[in-house]
Amino acid sequence: MPKKPLDVKTPVPPHQQDQVGYCGSACVQMVLDAMQGLLLEQDDLLQQVPPVPGWSTSPDDLVETLNLNLPAPLFAELVSPYRVTAMRRVAWSMCHHRLPAVALVDDGSHWIVIEGLIGTFDTGDKRHQPDITEVQVSDPYPPVELLRERGIPVGPPHVHQDPDACSDVHIEEEFYAWGDWEGKFTRCGLDGDWSNKWVVVYVPWDTPPKVSELKWPAAAAGEGGSGESIPHAIEAMLADALASERLGRLAVEGLRRSGFAKREQWMRALGRATTCTTQLVRRLDGKRSYYLVALTGPEDGGRLLLRLDARSGRLLHGALNPSPMLLERLEETRVDRHPLVWRPCNESRSPFYPFVQATEGGRRVYRLLNRKAFPSLTRRPLRIAGPRR
Repeated sequence: MPKKPLDVKTPVPPHQQDQVGYCGSACVQMVLDAMQGLLLEQDDLLQQVPPVPGWSTSPDDLVETLNLNLPAPLFAELVSPYRVTAMRRVAWSMCHHRLPAVALVDDGSHWIVIEGLIGTFDTGDKRHQPDITEVQVSDPYPPVELLRERGIPVGPPHVHQDPDACSDVHIEEEFYAWGDWEGKFTRCGLDGDWSNKWVVVYVPWDTPPKVSELKWPAAAAGEGGSGESIPHAIEAMLADALASERLGRLAVEGLRRSGFAKREQWMRALGRATTCTTQLVRRLDGKRSYYLVALTGPEDGGRLLLRLDARSGRLLHGALNPSPMLLERLEETRVDRHPLVWRPCNESRSPFYPFVQATEGGRRVYRLLNRKAFPSLTRRPLRIAGPRR
């Protein structure tokens, strides 16, 4: 049947969360800034609605805070027992209203903004169900307080007033391939009305068509393998002096096949992707599973940060023009040949921010990209981004 491309983008101005626990307020701040240029402080947004016990920003809180700052209530909760259903409703909403959505991710512990989708519509299907292949996000992590602890300047004295330095530490564009989005956009693991459901805050379409509860096609989800160990071929390849170049070509080819290759900024960056460095990261939440981080492009702009499954070489995740701070830390760990590890936790929300695993005083510690050390990493499910301050 004929396919029609789906490519919707609803960009939001980037803002970091001020503190741990402020991800919901940061997402509200981004959405309001995008819709009407209304730049409100996160502390003020957090205090507008009494909190639901056990949450810093519950779905109810987020909906009410957004609607309180709009001329008329627009946003509502989408709570679904099916991931595909939730994302298809988000696609209808974004195509119809051209407004972003806010998703609850990491087992109900973090909020991020969905600002773009890529995929296809089957024009032969009367329901016109979209198959989503890539999800573009704006993630408020890392918190400003964490950046300041590392000595990184993030604006005087109120970070979200002009001049705003958030764009200096924020990734310009970030996307997840569908197979990796399944690991990010997960069921809420907290007790209550949202337990074991997928949760999104969005602008509903007034009369959405009936949703068919079909399983996601295997081709769209991509290959599995997150539970398998890294193959010997990859280990040997990483020891090869030409490994970065070969893996870089693999990463770039994966991006060329994605819908993002048709977007102007990504197309320019792809054209400049002549050099590449790679690093191997071991995931701690799987059975010794691994991924590769590949950095391509010249230092004067248009850089791509791509993440590949180390077993299959499949492109999982990409970012355009990552922050200089992130690149500096990655380069430090690459030159020093430190072993890198990662799992979703309060200490790091993004697989682009792995840990250096080291032993100090006979005890294992985890250094966030070779700087701040943690004696252990929290496990999920977590409270939604931490307690209120």
